[in-house]
Amino acid sequence: MIQVDRFPNLPSAKIIPMKIPYKVSIIIPVYNGSRTLRKTLETAQRQRDPSFEVIVVDDGSTENISSLVRELGARHHRLPMNMGPAAARTEGARVASGQVLLFTDSDVWLPENTISIIRQAFEDHACSCVQGTFSKQCPYPDFFSQYKNLYNRYVLNRLPDWIETTYTSLTAIGREFFFECGGFDQNIRTASVEDRTLGENIIRHEGTIYLEKRLEVIHNKHLSPGGFSAISFAAAGISPVDAAPEGERISFSRARFRDSFTGIHVSTPGGFPVDPVSAAFHPDPLDGGPHGALHRSISVIFQKLAAAPEKGKGALVCSPRVASRFCGCLCQWLWCAGGPF
Repeated sequence: MIQVDRFPNLPSAKIIPMKIPYKVSIIIPVYNGSRTLRKTLETAQRQRDPSFEVIVVDDGSTENISSLVRELGARHHRLPMNMGPAAARTEGARVASGQVLLFTDSDVWLPENTISIIRQAFEDHACSCVQGTFSKQCPYPDFFSQYKNLYNRYVLNRLPDWIETTYTSLTAIGREFFFECGGFDQNIRTASVEDRTLGENIIRHEGTIYLEKRLEVIHNKHLSPGGFSAISFAAAGISPVDAAPEGERISFSRARFRDSFTGIHVSTPGGFPVDPVSAAFHPDPLDGGPHGALHRSISVIFQKLAAAPEKGKGALVCSPRVASRFCGCLCQWLWCAGGPF
């Protein structure tokens, strides 16, 4: 765990003092992320602001990224071992020279006016932290990457202006208050919910988080079907096969998957369940309510997929429970897009 100073001689800094010129430190943790890091650094260095620095915290990478970082004009700070993104961000904050910390990831593209919008948000709203959101633009045209990007954008943009959580695709906070509130939970070693812990600590210490919806970053993340399934299902503790007996597993090809959506159109007014697939697991309350169309669409698609098992290269094998959850995610995307698959 990174040991940090607690700034005992400094007053509380829940609000950035806008009358005083300040420098912004862009902090990017990375572990073997050379494939996406170049573009991230290029966008970071194109900021239309006179006072900022870019710090790349190398979290014990096995790749040699130091030359790339130096080539693009950023500071390379290497940890002696892999400690996880929470510890890497904290170490970046420790070595930063800026009064404001801007946390982002190694697969995020920043707009050129990112820092200017952050400065304006601090000035207009007198907040402790500024949180960004996602652009609808995704560099990858495939369904899984597009769906995940649109869903993340949807979830964030549905929130009110004042929120109680942080997502480090783009989060800005005063350096003093970052350490004063406790920062990230460094006990979480993986890239999972560690970024949310900063928001919890900000609120616990009576800070405020403003969601600046003008601040849209592009998430340069490609998701394969397997990667999408891992992200979508791991949080629910569901394995790809879900321990279903061999005879009860469902296998379907890309063609079957596509054909199963033929004629399905979800266009129900209003929002949809907070849980992307609550309709799949809790159908009864939804049948008679505004989400009935979503549940009925899941049922129809699921029945088509389960009609006749397929085998062969490229087929997706899973249990009925996973297939049901999968259909729920896809139906939600249809609802969000407002059109047929």
